[in-house]
Amino acid sequence: MKAAVYRPGLPLQIEERQAPEPGPGEVRVRIVRAGVCGTDRHILEGGFPARAGVILGHESAGIVDALGRGVDGLAPGDTVALDPNRPCHRCRACRGGRTHLCTRLESLGVTRDGGFAPFTVAPAESVYALPAGLTPAEASLAEPLSCCIHGVDVLSPRLGDHAVVLGLGAIGLMIVQLLRARGVSRILGVDPDAARRRRAEALLEEVLAPSDLDPASAGPREVVVEASGAPRALEQALSLVDDGGSVLQFGVMDPSVRVPLSPYDLFRREIRLVGAFTNPQTFARALESLARRIVDPDTILGDDLELEELPAYLAGSVHPGGLKHGVRFPD
Repeated sequence: MKAAVYRPGLPLQIEERQAPEPGPGEVRVRIVRAGVCGTDRHILEGGFPARAGVILGHESAGIVDALGRGVDGLAPGDTVALDPNRPCHRCRACRGGRTHLCTRLESLGVTRDGGFAPFTVAPAESVYALPAGLTPAEASLAEPLSCCIHGVDVLSPRLGDHAVVLGLGAIGLMIVQLLRARGVSRILGVDPDAARRRRAEALLEEVLAPSDLDPASAGPREVVVEASGAPRALEQALSLVDDGGSVLQFGVMDPSVRVPLSPYDLFRREIRLVGAFTNPQTFARALESLARRIVDPDTILGDDLELEELPAYLAGSVHPGGLKHGVRFPD
């Protein structure tokens, strides 16, 4: 089979690999669709650690193809989605219930072969049967959505809050819909890209370019989400949040990035600045949110790519349109 492989210092490589065999407690899945994430680009650029020679792709869904010894509750032909993250369950973080902060966290598409190939193998505990009515293509959104659900959990918006979301790509649009479901009453969206702003207008009361945003006239905003990964956006978020409000840093930035902030403002204005990493116990909630259209997959799904198109796509400077594009594998 052909697979998209990470080789440090090189563009994404399309290589020939043997189809994997499931070991004890494992499931082989025929991939239907694997979403493309900004993290894939960060890996290729050296800004996010991954194992050399790994098959990338951590947002995948498909059909159970074979079961390893000892697996029950699943059967060949089941439609499933794969939670890529597998904690050790033994370290201090895991035993404290913080499995996403596991010191030995393994992840499909990062440390173990992932979904940018026709077949992949995953631990049975990471394989989730799809709710009725949800397609594998739609379920390929579950991993990023599960991370967004954790982010909104950490942010803890209150009923009737007003919000700003900075960055209206796929992640920003997921967060907008989750905030709406949590009772946030008015949401302002901000993005420099005109196409993203136009698409977001169907979900938001107000959409602006960053250059048109005036903190003095934006009104009280109890919660602000930085979902773009742009350092300037975090600075803007801290200026926009109301006294006593909360800022969620969700967009991924290069580890070397530093952003100036005022400790006095954090103290005097009682601003809560929080981060959120991956998806602790939120994957099943993501699948249900998609199946029930709490987050509408049609607002997020982008174009399907052939595997051979993926290296050029990831080498591009901008993800076209900001939707969740993905690699689709033929039946």
